[in-house]
Amino acid sequence: MSNTLSLLLCIMICSIGVLELVSSDVKTNRLVIPIDQHDIIRIGRSKQLCDIIINSIRVSLLHCMIWSVKFDKDTPALVYIKDMALNGTTVNGEMLGKGTTRVLENLDTIEIQSLVQIVWKRLDELEIDLGLALDIDMDIDRRLFSHVAKVLDWTITNTIVGSGSYGTIYVGHNSRYSTLFAVKVIRNYSSDARKRIIHESQLLTKICHPNIIKVHDTHVRGSHLYIMEDLICGGDLFSYLSNGTKLRTLPESETIFIIYQLLQALDYLHNHLNVLHRDIKLDNVLLDLPVPGSRVYLCDFGTAKQLSSTLQRTRTVVGTAEYLAPEIFNSIESTCSGYNNKCDMWALGVMLCIMLSGISPFARDDHHTNHMLLIDGFAHISKQSKNFVKRLLYFDIRKRMSVTDCLKHVWITGNEKRLASKYSKVCQVRKK
Repeated sequence: MSNTLSLLLCIMICSIGVLELVSSDVKTNRLVIPIDQHDIIRIGRSKQLCDIIINSIRVSLLHCMIWSVKFDKDTPALVYIKDMALNGTTVNGEMLGKGTTRVLENLDTIEIQSLVQIVWKRLDELEIDLGLALDIDMDIDRRLFSHVAKVLDWTITNTIVGSGSYGTIYVGHNSRYSTLFAVKVIRNYSSDARKRIIHESQLLTKICHPNIIKVHDTHVRGSHLYIMEDLICGGDLFSYLSNGTKLRTLPESETIFIIYQLLQALDYLHNHLNVLHRDIKLDNVLLDLPVPGSRVYLCDFGTAKQLSSTLQRTRTVVGTAEYLAPEIFNSIESTCSGYNNKCDMWALGVMLCIMLSGISPFARDDHHTNHMLLIDGFAHISKQSKNFVKRLLYFDIRKRMSVTDCLKHVWITGNEKRLASKYSKVCQVRKK
């Protein structure tokens, strides 16, 4: 078997698809570049930053990025392109514009300053019967050669972001905006599910924060509910950490910026809206880009609860067992007075522990594990970060830190200037 044929077979077996370089003004020794799950390809002039190097002053140091994200095992991976240059990147002859992200479809042609053409070829292309899935009239967008469906002024494509017991999330767009959206389609939902979903969407339409997913619109048609929200293209934090059968650790400098952003979101929820999220976990944190220093978003408010006052408690047992605070388990007892927003802080502590160590302190649902000894064993992280984790994982909620306490902790205040500067650059309002 020839080396070329072996390479092609390897690509087909191991990859989602390939980028085929049509033009030759590129300094790379590969004409075909495979893309697999969670790969990132950087294109530009910089030899230090880029995988595909274009030697021209008309090209930015980092001109554009292409990456893949797979949200769950049952959904095909999506491949995105983001334009990073002022002088532009085109896809199928259409200029993207700096900061614009687009989903790449099979055989899309990327062109950079008339110098280089790159064709995306997908190897796992799947046909999806959107008409059956959505139970609505279909038409064909002949320009894009892809099935689309209309719900008022929203266009829903057949590109699936993720799916689960709640329904399916598709990529959508609206002619009023330049960005893509996620359209959550819930089918044949029960009356209880309807109340919960409407509650979630009504709550989120009121929320406007740079680190919380934004819902823009909701519609009910027959037995289907449609929720239109921001499409966050970098995948979730669990996928970002996933390394085969285990989770990788993150450097402390990267971890603290993620935590800093989540503290901004929780400060807004707890201290301004009196809202408990109640299901904070790696899976419910989304990244703008699957790279260090990315902006993050808190999502999935299906179990969120807005309290009428700071003194009110709630008793419902909801959330994910691995992240549940002890007082939530105890709330089923008649002698328990319920729980408050400190349950979110416990979950944040579990998340932080996983990011720093790759180990969940309560993976076996055992809240009697001596997690303090586990944390003390982390040799590669600072004393301040260890203390921060410990103070989030106190069983006694009176000792456990609130979000206000967290923002005053030395781990945060000692890095405040750097964190705040980075935050102001990364967490600007998304372009519409």
